[in-house]
Amino acid sequence: MLRHQRKTNHALSPQIQYSPIAILETAQPLRRTPLKFSNVRMPCLWKHSIFAPAFSVFCNVLSVFFVITMLGITPVDFALAAPQTEDVKTDVPSSHISQKSAELNERGAALAQEANFQEAEELLRQAVSLDSQNLSAIFNLGSVLIQVGKLREATTLLEKHSNLAKNDAGLFARLGDAYFTQKEIKKAKTAYERALELDNSLPKVPARLGTVYSLGNDLTKAIELYLVAIEQEPENIEYLSNLVNLYLATNQPQKAVSSAKRALQLQPSPQLYVSLGSAYELQKEWKNSLIAFQRAKDLGESGSDIQEKIEILKKKVERT
Repeated sequence: MLRHQRKTNHALSPQIQYSPIAILETAQPLRRTPLKFSNVRMPCLWKHSIFAPAFSVFCNVLSVFFVITMLGITPVDFALAAPQTEDVKTDVPSSHISQKSAELNERGAALAQEANFQEAEELLRQAVSLDSQNLSAIFNLGSVLIQVGKLREATTLLEKHSNLAKNDAGLFARLGDAYFTQKEIKKAKTAYERALELDNSLPKVPARLGTVYSLGNDLTKAIELYLVAIEQEPENIEYLSNLVNLYLATNQPQKAVSSAKRALQLQPSPQLYVSLGSAYELQKEWKNSLIAFQRAKDLGESGSDIQEKIEILKKKVERT
């Protein structure tokens, strides 16, 4: 949700909602471009969207293929920052100007939730211009700028105000998103870590930082962070799916099986059955692996690869 204001000029704290579908509901079609990171030692291909920090990594570890996904900002997903603090050193504007700025922020937030980013941006710019201490408007403006691909401007804005409001966890979280979208992974890591230092209960950030650690091939730390994220949101399918694949990448098939079964109870999908089949395959449980891959095919997984895998597993089952 967008960041709104109380009469006290502090930010509200509604729950943040993410949807993997909502990434595809931006005003313009997504373009996907392969990325290469020199510090990634897994045989992976990373892809991302220029309109939001939505990254996918396609990996092949021990002949097991899997995907790790980092969801992006959506019209209903503008994370919350902490309340305004004493760290802001700018002059306090008159109460009339502050009220006008708050009203503009509310209107801009409503438009952004409707994916009307152009008009939202205009109103939020006015809100920030009237009151440079309105962190809610600053946060929302930064979020909209990321949505529309104005990444440099978003970064400049969020860097400036996170330096002034040093205790605002949400600003650092959104700054991390801006860095990540521009492939500035080290800076994103620093920003996300600062956000969690300020508020270790901040939703979404553990998963995003976990994705950053996976890019640096620190998969143990990535797993640790995804476990935190899942503790916050036990029914988040994307988090559970990523955890399954991280367990596969670290050759922990038993944990992968357990997490995959948990995710499948919430929402069956061909991708999860492929992961489950891969985990069983690593344990040489050929029959269970075959059942999982067949179920993936039944649910729509297609292509010669899945059929080839099924045929190979059938032969292994016959030999046992």
